[in-house]
This record gives sequence, C-alpha cells and structure tokens, in this order.
Amino acid sequence: MNKKIIFCLLLCLASAILKAQAPNTWVQKADIGATLPNSAERRQEAAGFAIGGKGYIGLGYSQYTSLFLSDVWQYDTLSKTWSQVADFPAIGRRGPIGVGVGNKGYIIGGMRNGQFGPDNDIWQYDPAANTWTQKTSPNGPGRYWAMAFTLGQKIFIGGGWGLSGPMNDFWEYNIPTDSWTQRDTIPGDKRFSGAGFAAGGKGYIGMGVSQTADLMDLNEWDTTTLTWTPKANFPLTGGITGCTSFGIGDKGYVGMGMVSVGNGYTSNFWEFNPATNSWTQKASYGGGINWGASNFVIGDRGYVAGGFDGSYWSTNMWSYAPTSNTWRHEANFGPQHLRTGSFGFSIGEKGYIGSGFDMYHLVDVWEYDSQTGTWSQKADFTGTGRDAAVGFSIGNKGYVGTGKDGNGGTSDFLQYDQATNSWTQKASFPGDPRTDAVGFSIGNKGYIGTGTYPFSGNYNGLTNDFWEYNPATDAWTQKANFGGGLRANAIGFASNGRGYVGLGSPDYGLTALDFWEYNPTTNSWTQKANFPGNARTSASSFAIGNKGYVVSGVPYIFQPALDDVWRYNTYTDTWTQLDTFAGQPRKGTAVFTIGNKGYIGGGTSQISGTILGDFWQFTSDYYIHTDTVTGPYCIGSSVTVPFTINGSFFAGNVFTAQLSDASGSFANPVNIGTFSDTVAGNISCTLPTNIPSGNGYKIRVVSSSPIIYGSDNNPGFTINGIAPIVNINTTPGNTICEGTTVLFKANVVGGGTFPAYVWKKNGTTVGTDSTYTSYTLSNNDQLTCTVTSSALCASTPTTSAPVTMIVNPVITSTVTISATPGDTICAGSLITYTANVQNAGTNPVYLWQVNGIGVSNAPTYSSNSFSNNDKIVCQITPNVACPFTPNTFSNLDSVTVYLQPSVNITASGPTSFCAGDSVMLNGNMQTGVDYLWLRNNVPTIVTTPENTAHTDGNYELTATTVHGCSDTSNAIQVTVKPMPDITLLITGDTTFCEGGSVKIEVASTAPGNTYLWFNLGSAINNTSAQYIASTSGVYSVRAANNQNCVDTSRQVTVVENPKPQPIITISNGSLTTGTYSSYQWSLNQTPISGATNASYNPNGNPGTYTVTVFDNNGCSNTSAPYGVSTGVSNINQANGIVVSPIPTHGILQITTQQEIRIDLFDISGKTILSNIRSHMIDITELPAGVYILKIKDTENNLLRVERVVKQ
Repeated sequence: MNKKIIFCLLLCLASAILKAQAPNTWVQKADIGATLPNSAERRQEAAGFAIGGKGYIGLGYSQYTSLFLSDVWQYDTLSKTWSQVADFPAIGRRGPIGVGVGNKGYIIGGMRNGQFGPDNDIWQYDPAANTWTQKTSPNGPGRYWAMAFTLGQKIFIGGGWGLSGPMNDFWEYNIPTDSWTQRDTIPGDKRFSGAGFAAGGKGYIGMGVSQTADLMDLNEWDTTTLTWTPKANFPLTGGITGCTSFGIGDKGYVGMGMVSVGNGYTSNFWEFNPATNSWTQKASYGGGINWGASNFVIGDRGYVAGGFDGSYWSTNMWSYAPTSNTWRHEANFGPQHLRTGSFGFSIGEKGYIGSGFDMYHLVDVWEYDSQTGTWSQKADFTGTGRDAAVGFSIGNKGYVGTGKDGNGGTSDFLQYDQATNSWTQKASFPGDPRTDAVGFSIGNKGYIGTGTYPFSGNYNGLTNDFWEYNPATDAWTQKANFGGGLRANAIGFASNGRGYVGLGSPDYGLTALDFWEYNPTTNSWTQKANFPGNARTSASSFAIGNKGYVVSGVPYIFQPALDDVWRYNTYTDTWTQLDTFAGQPRKGTAVFTIGNKGYIGGGTSQISGTILGDFWQFTSDYYIHTDTVTGPYCIGSSVTVPFTINGSFFAGNVFTAQLSDASGSFANPVNIGTFSDTVAGNISCTLPTNIPSGNGYKIRVVSSSPIIYGSDNNPGFTINGIAPIVNINTTPGNTICEGTTVLFKANVVGGGTFPAYVWKKNGTTVGTDSTYTSYTLSNNDQLTCTVTSSALCASTPTTSAPVTMIVNPVITSTVTISATPGDTICAGSLITYTANVQNAGTNPVYLWQVNGIGVSNAPTYSSNSFSNNDKIVCQITPNVACPFTPNTFSNLDSVTVYLQPSVNITASGPTSFCAGDSVMLNGNMQTGVDYLWLRNNVPTIVTTPENTAHTDGNYELTATTVHGCSDTSNAIQVTVKPMPDITLLITGDTTFCEGGSVKIEVASTAPGNTYLWFNLGSAINNTSAQYIASTSGVYSVRAANNQNCVDTSRQVTVVENPKPQPIITISNGSLTTGTYSSYQWSLNQTPISGATNASYNPNGNPGTYTVTVFDNNGCSNTSAPYGVSTGVSNINQANGIVVSPIPTHGILQITTQQEIRIDLFDISGKTILSNIRSHMIDITELPAGVYILKIKDTENNLLRVERVVKQ
C-alpha cells in the first residue's frame, strides 16, 4: 500500500481517537431541552437591537444570581436558534438602551452591577468582527430606564433615571461624527421607563413614570424644526410603565408593562397612527402579561423576549406581524427547562428526564438521543407534577413513582411506553406516600425503598422499608427492610443482579457513610465497604457494567460543597476516587445510563443555590456492551454473541459469555462460551440442555483481565426446551361465585407455532382450543391443559399443574331501615335511621342516600335537617364472597316534616321600670297555633300573643301547632325596680292653735333617696325627710330613690286655729269683751276671783285690767291691758299710751313717748289700715261703728289693743 495513503489513514484514525471522549471524563452536552450547553440566563431589563436580519439581546438583570449580566446573544430568525456572541466588555448592567443602526448595534447607559450611579457610556457592536468598541460619551448625566429612537444615522435618547431621580433632558448622537448634541427637553414631567419609537420619519417619547405618578402623554420630535409637539395621550387610564415599544413602517407600537389604574401588569398592545394621531388596540401579547421585556425589529416583524410575567422571569419570545395583527411564538430566549428533583431513566439508546421543580412543579418530559446528542419533548407526565420521584426502566418500559407534589408525599406509579409515547397508571406503591426514596431495577423487577414521609413540605419521618414491583402481574411485594436502618436521600443503583444502597441521611441533620448490597434471590442485605469520601446526602449515582458511580451531593452541615466523583467496583468491593465533576456541585439531579456512559442533568447548585438546567455525559474507563440476541433458540443450540468494548484489556484476557436464568437474573450465571483476545469480537456459544423454557433470558460478556462485567443484551430472548412449559391463566381467578363464567387460557413457552391443546375437567376432556370457557363449574373442580408443541426442539407433551376451583354459593342479602322516634317529625327534629341487615357478612359497606344523594357510610344515619317528603334509602355492599347482587337496597322511607312555628317577642316599652308600672310584651301573630307565656320557665295563665308584664322575671312565649310542633321565643328579662318607702310618721296633733305645729316625717329612709314636700299640690322649699307644719294646709312628700323611682305619700291635713282676740271696751262703767267659751278677768295681772263672765264692773277700782278667754277650739288669748282711772271714761290709757277721744268723729290721737305702728280692723277682723307709722289717724271717711286699734312697737310687739267707736 502507498505509504502516503497509510499515513493519511493513521492520521485520520488518530484524529478520530482524539475526538472521542477519554475514559473517566465529563463532557457537557446540550442543556435539557435545548440545542447547546450553557443557555442564556432568564432576565429582565435587557437591551435589544437588530442588525442585518439578526436580533440581539444582552445584559439585564438575572433571575437566579440577582447579578447584572454582560452576556449577549444572537437570534437567527431563519433557523430559530440562539447563539452567544462576544460579551459586553464593560461591567454588566440593567436597564440600558439598545439600538441598531445600519450594520452596527449600540448599547447606551444602564445601571452597573455594584455601582450606585448609572452610566452614560456608549458602546458599538460590530457583528462582522464580533467585537465591541467604546464611543464618545455625552456630556450629560448617566441614566438607565431611558427612552430612545433612531432616525437615519442619528440616535436620540432622553429621560430615564439618573443620580437625582427622573430626568427630561434629550440628546442626539451623530454616528458618522461620533458626537453628541443636547436638544430641547422632553415636554411634561421628568420620566423614566417609558416608550420610545420612530414612525413615519418622526420620533416619539412618552408614558413612563415620574417621581409621583404614571404618565399618559406622548410627544413627537421633528428633526427638521427641532421641536416637540404633543400628541394623543396613551388610551389606558393612568398611563403605563415598563412597557415594550418599537416602530414598524409608519406606525408605532406600545404594549405590556404595568398600568397604575386597573389590574397592574398587562398584555394589552396598541398601535399609534401618526397620520390620524390616534391609538388602536391590537391583539394582546402572545406571552401574556409582561414587564421589562426586550425587543428588536427585523423586517416587518417586532420581536419581544424575556421580562417579568408577574410571577417569574419569562423565557418566552414572540414576534408581531402588523399586517395580520397576529403573534407568532419564536424560539424561547434563555434556559427553558431548568429543574431540580427530576426523575430519569433510559430505554435502549434514549434517556428520559421529566417532572421536577422550577418555581413550581413540572410535568414535561424530554427524551435525549445519545446517538445524535439532541433533545425532543415527549408526552407530559400524567401524574401530578413532583420532585424527588424515583425512575427506572424494565425492558422497553420506563417507570416513575413516589416523590413530593404540592400536597405532600405521593404513592402513585406510572409506566411510560416508548413505542406509543404514552403514560399508563399502574398499581400504586403500597408503602406510605414518600419522597427522597431510592429506586432501580434488577432483571425484570423494580425496587423502591427508604425515603421520608413529607406533608405540606414538612418531613415527619424516615423509613427503611423496601418493595419489589413485578410488571408481569402489576403487583408489589414487600421485601426485607434496608439493612442500614432509617434513611432518606440515599444513593441507589443496580449492577450484576444486585442492588446497592447507602450514604444519605439517617436522621435530620446527619449523614451516613455505610453502603449495602441487596440480593433479590435471598432477599437479604449485606454490608459492604464504607464510602471513603465525605459523608453526604442527595448525591447522584448510576451504574455502568459492574461499576457504580457517586457524584457530588450535599455534605454535612457547614462543610464545603462537594464536586468529587467516586467509583465502586462491585466485584472487588473497593472504592476509587476519580477526577472531580466538571459541572457545579449539586443535588437533586436526574440520572440515567446508556451503554458505557452515565448522564447527569439539572439539580440545585450547592454554590449559588440556583436551579440548573445543564446536562453532562460521563464515559467510563472499561465497558463491555453485549449486542442484542433475538432468538428464539432451542436448548443446546449454537448462538453467536457479538460485543463491543471500551478500554484497553491486558494480554491473556478472556471474554466469557454468560447466560442468565429465565427471569433475566445473573445471580447464578451459566458460562456458555469464551473468546480469548484483548479486542471486541464474536463469541461462539452453546446453550445448555438442562434449562427450562422461558422468554426472559439474557446474555452478558465478562472479561478476566481486568475483570469487567458487561451490560446484558436487554431485552430478553426466548429459549424453548424439549418439552413446552404450560401455565394456566384463570380469569377472573380460581375462586369464583356459583354461575360465574371463567376463561381458562394456556400460557405456553416452547409450544411452537401451532401447539395442540387438550383441556380436562376432573379427568374428562372438555376442550381442544388454547382457551376453555365454562359457567357451570362446581366447587373443587380440577382443570388441566396438556400441550403438545409444534416446535422443532420439542418432543413430548406437557400437562400443566391442575387448577382447583373454589366455587362459593350466591348469598342474598337483605336490608330494611327503621326510624327513631319515627318518620313524622317537626322541622329540625332529629331522626336516627338504623339499617337492619341480614346475610351481608361481618362488615358490609353502607351507603345512606337522601333523595338519591349519598350522605353517610355508617350503620346508622342521624339528621335534624330533613325536609318534607325526603326519601331515604340505605344501600349495602355485602361483605360476602358471592352476593346475589353487588349492592342491596332497603325499603324506601318517606319523611313527613311539619313546619315549626317561629315565634319571637318584642317589648313595646322599657323592660326595666318602677313598681306599679308595666310593659306590654308582643308575640308575632300566627294562625293555627296555641300560645302560652312562661315566666322564669314556669307556665303562666296568659294564652294570648300579648302579655302585660307587671312583675320581675324572664318572659318567653311558646307557640304550638295542632301537630304538636312548638317553638319558644327569645327571652325578655323584665326588671321591676322598688319604689321608695313613703310611709309617714306624724308627731303631734294635726289640729292646733295659732303658734302650734306638728312634725310630719318619712318613717324609713334609704341612702340615695331624695325628698320634696308639697302643700296643696305646690312644692315647699323643703327637701329633707321631715317637715314641721305650723300653718293650715294639706301636706304630702314626693320621694325618689337611686333607681329613679318616684312615689308620693298620702296627704296630711293640718288645721291651725287662730287665737281669740279679746278686746276690752267700757260701757256704762263695765268692762266688756266679745263672746267666748270662758273668761277670766285680771287686775294688775292678778286674776279676779269670780270674774268669769263676758263683762266686769270695776266699780271705780282703778288699775290695769285684762281678760283671758277660751274659744270653742280650746284656743286662748289675753286681751291688751285696759287702764281704769277714777272719773275718766273717754280717755283710754295703758302702758303710758293715751288714745283719745273715744268715741270720736274722725281724728284719733295716740299720745305716747315711743315710736309706734298702728293697725286698724273692723269688727269682722278685716284690715282697714296697716302698719301706719303715726301718732294720729283720720277715720272721718269710715262709717260709724266699732273698730279695733292695735298699737305695736317697732319690734312688732303688741303694746295695746283699743276699741274705738266711730260716731
């Protein structure tokens, strides 16, 4: 061969080897669901621009790291793909302006990461060179959240947020001259986060937010006149901020953002027409509500990406076409499929990752093709979205179960069919609902165990139970508990017919190092070599051949994050540390194995705490892949087993092909052929002759130097024995009810294409098909099926094991219901229904129904809410082997419900009053009811709706219908307050003479009582509890107590009799006075014996005479002294007082040395003159008659009474 050709071949081979992944190394693949690794981060407030048919988005504010970004990404509208271009060279920032002019892009201003003040720098991007160049900055202040537009070769920017808050300055950048010119300020309030666009040769800036309010105005910039013109306000009340704006042709477009009046974030989208100065609402943004999105325009479409959707940073990108007024979904910007706690499994050359958590629980599922390195989305997981679920594969099916959704731990279990791309629910996991369990498959069985029982996010307990799933029967069997005790977040994988579980958390805050092997044949656990690295939890693990791998995980509290990788050799029970993991240390990953490669995707970073979406491939150092062997084969047949290898094998190495048992287990493999070499090839094998027929056989290849256990040729293949294997499948089973139709089906292995069947019942032939059906089976009938195989490698017939039928008799159950106290009641009364059951077993299932609606599953049903004509029935499901009917119904009972009267009472006045008063209590009137009033729960004699309450008590009214339904009203408490005691005590006589008195007083007083006395109904100025009456009158007292009760006493009549007023006159020498009951004359104050008549003759005996008289009332008085002197008859003198003349015709003279006062009365006592201060009076005008003259001193003391005769 030509040496040049050989050299070229060797060079190409070396290049291919260099391109292949080295063993025990990691290679980052395309992010989950993406087309390349390290997709852009989710962000808002990024810059966007378009150049030459490509869109660009960069910088902005990161969702996960809270950093200001500097990366820039290019969007190809033709291929709908994103690719990263040169990073922005200055410090990352948020809120910059991005514009594209000609074949260059520009980024202006923004807020730097870690800097308090915004920037005013401007940078130019050249896509041809993929470089950035800083241009001349304006003299104005730095800003972010500014508004901008481009016209020709000029960029216009204004407003935004600066060091001092909102701004309204306006600048023009001339691209060819690289120079800035300040123009007139933007009209209206200073603003930021508004809209800026160019349309029809004019620029527009408006909306946004000022220091105090959101704005609605729009202003037009004319580059010719260099002036601003106000335009029609934005139509949403309150204006808009954080919106998206761009111009296409002669129209401007503004939408999304936040509206201050209304519902906050919006997806509304509006078109501005400069020609008509009007706004028109257009189709709402396809990505829903959004704030702070980026945009660019390519051709006749506007592109909008990223932003904040009200809950999360968005990855949506949509483009708008004005001509059709429609939005089109574009390739999303950023990592669409970040997740942690996802499940993973592989089927053939495909791997699957699904569900998990990213802000919320996910249900999407993605398929990874290991041959092409590409992702495609598959049917969504049909269980609830969850994280920390278990995933594994058996044959060509995937299985997912347990995990934690929004309600806590789960126990459902689902199967994924790769061929139909569909999910099917299987028998639920029978252990407690859980999360953070381990799971794997061994042969044709799956295993789930350990974990925690979470509820609403709280971890209430750990477990160590362990369960086996058989897909052939869709059934679970509990196995020996995990040997290491309680455990959560452990690692788990299967290799060479064994399961391996270890590490994880045995209790809150603790981590473990122990490691255990499970043997499914013996159902036992054996402890293996402890893990030599740092104890950890939530590590990633997978198996390749006879090696297991442990990656990263969460260390013990306060220890650094782990990025180490460990390999476990199941053959030597040893651990080896490999090179560190190339990605971030993490937990909660999805893992699976394909061939000699392990895959890890997503999880939660142990450095930043962020959720990840990257995907990594690990290539093992040694690996043997056994190619598929299809079959079927006869026992003793020759089989060629092809295999491939990875790694360098040593001289003297022998590859041995091993055969599993019929279930696919390599617990006790059989060597069937060898191949001595250090390179891959084909092994010539001979199948044993002493093995049973089966369809689950597998072959693997094992090397001797080094010892490597290769993968098996999943799925299994069929080996037919000399005699077929026959099993009878009985549907619905061998325990049936009398009269049940039973289908017997012969399951044959090794029967060939057309096996012959003979069915026998109790030794008598009953059928010759592959199935036999009967409905006349009796208890203890035995059925067998004998099969003669048509296969070439079969020679003798095989009879199945007999199926013994257990036929149970059909039992008729009955149920009747009874009501206590009966089914005729008053509304609101309680009825208890009891089900009387016969022949229903020990624990029948009850279902009470009212009007066809289920209400209870108890043996009895009680309710106080029945309505008239309600229909009650009890359905039972008998707990017997063979009920006559699945459900038995009772008699139907109808309830008669009489209406309850409804009574309430009100008071027509105050319910607290003084004794002697009352209040009318009124009940609502109803027809056909009898009333009875209760006082203090004791019936009264009042049977009307009204009751006049006079006394204390708690009053209620009962109303009873003719059906005996009664209601008792609300209670009204009546309080009667006591009256004050106004019993009077009289001390003395109530009739007395002038100058006397009587004491009237309240017999019993109380603290707080007040009093007021009255005479003849008029108040007297006396408020004490007693009164001294000294004048005639009718007296009473009104008393009030401290409860404001007032009462008036009885009236007391007091009579004051006046004293008699005797006056001595002289007539014919005798002293005379008026008519009285008795008299006593005195001379010089000495009673005159025997002078007891109305007159007395002094017989010239001079001196001072007085007379004391008693009237008929027993009142007495003594006259004024009367002086008698010898020979004087018309001059009256006493006490040195001389009254003259008597009689007189008019002038009457009083002679005395004292100051005096004079009163004159006629004979009837009527006052003629009163209180005259004079020694002379003129009575000329008075008629003739007798008058009485009273003379008093200035102290009102009576000095003299004189009888005056007027002639």
